[in-house]
Amino acid sequence: MWSKGFSLLLTLLNAVFNTVHPKTVPFSKTSSHSTKQSLFHFYVCLVKTDNQIQSTIPKNQTMKKIIIAAIFAASIISSAFAADASKVSLKVMDSFKKQFRNAAQVEWTIKEQFTKANFTVNGIAVEAFFDKEGELIGTSRHAEFNQLPLGAIEKIQQDYANYQVSSTIEFDQKGDRNFYVSLEKGNRKQILVVSLYGEVSKFEGLGK
Repeated sequence: MWSKGFSLLLTLLNAVFNTVHPKTVPFSKTSSHSTKQSLFHFYVCLVKTDNQIQSTIPKNQTMKKIIIAAIFAASIISSAFAADASKVSLKVMDSFKKQFRNAAQVEWTIKEQFTKANFTVNGIAVEAFFDKEGELIGTSRHAEFNQLPLGAIEKIQQDYANYQVSSTIEFDQKGDRNFYVSLEKGNRKQILVVSLYGEVSKFEGLGK
């Protein structure tokens, strides 16, 4: 469960900060921080939380945590550059072509631990993440806050009245679809998980 959760976190934050500038939806007049500063706070909270629960992580999972934390740090420093498609592994390329036959405007980003494809389908921007074996980790796309179930919108506006919505993501991990809403209030950061049924919960590990 631990590695699955961090794989989800990886794809989510890369989708938020590396491709499309998030649209800020204010609940109050409080101004938002810059995207880079917000990601830095997320990274600090992640490392802090990891240190607190280090003793509960099996040793064979520790390296996974370090690798993902390093990816976040790299995201803070610079944006990813598009890679030459010829450098994408055959496993990843074959998997992509089979699963996204109608993809257009494809751009690739190659990291040591994963490969990301940015593309459009029927004019909609999508990101797909693959592991080294070519297995699809998940897909993500940006969403509008008002696309959430009505009950979830009302709950968030009530419980986080003084927060701003900096971005909203729809993430699909092998059929398990959820929305992820990034909130901020001053130096406080929180990501919420919203199910398709309108259930709202905190994405543990990032809240402050």
